Amino acid sequence: MYLKYLSSLEFFTYTAFLAIVVGAVSYVLPGRKPPLRTEPYSEAELGAHDRKLAKYFVAGGFFLVLGSLHMVVKNVPWIAESLARMGYAGHLVRDLSSTHVMIVGGGTLLATGLCWRVLPRIVGRPLTSEALAQCAFWFTAIGLAVFYVSLVGNGLAIGRLVEHGWDYQLAKNHMGKWYKVPTGIGAGVMGLGYWCFAANVCLTIFQSRLVKVPKPQWHLWKFLATGAAALTVGTV
Repeated sequence: MYLKYLSSLEFFTYTAFLAIVVGAVSYVLPGRKPPLRTEPYSEAELGAHDRKLAKYFVAGGFFLVLGSLHMVVKNVPWIAESLARMGYAGHLVRDLSSTHVMIVGGGTLLATGLCWRVLPRIVGRPLTSEALAQCAFWFTAIGLAVFYVSLVGNGLAIGRLVEHGWDYQLAKNHMGKWYKVPTGIGAGVMGLGYWCFAANVCLTIFQSRLVKVPKPQWHLWKFLATGAAALTVGTV
């Protein structure tokens, strides 16, 4: 759903994503016989990323509070009436921006933190890539922040033109790169964060086949893999 915002940034986005995926695959699938492991990883090894999980919950809580404040402000009577007069531009400010903050910030980031906590215990091996895990957080959080500010700022600017009699599409085109660049960057970076998350989940599950130890919760891997795949398809 984000690709419609990318326009001139499509090439950069896809190139960066492919570079990340190729680098990750090259790292975890070298051209030699894959090592097998018959001894369980220690709890410390499985929880190597645990000390970095706090930021997911802090950021998730921040975006949830931001989204709730946004919802309160947009429903103040005179503000709600003003946004309604702006037509679709008001929708950018009123609904689209707050929805992304609540779902991506308050939902996806919290779910990502929980996934990094439980995935290693389910599949019996640490996360494949620490770099992908970090990129998943920072790309998603920074991309969301840019996307939110761009939607609110551009929605208000376009809305003022609409209130003065402009057609929405004409007003949007009048904004030019002021709309396309920040919105495209925010959407593209946020999408990269999603894809880094999905790549790390799938690569970790794939590599876990080499760990030949009892895995009582192994059947749960398919839920995480399906969620990561659906997230990827949804962004496209």
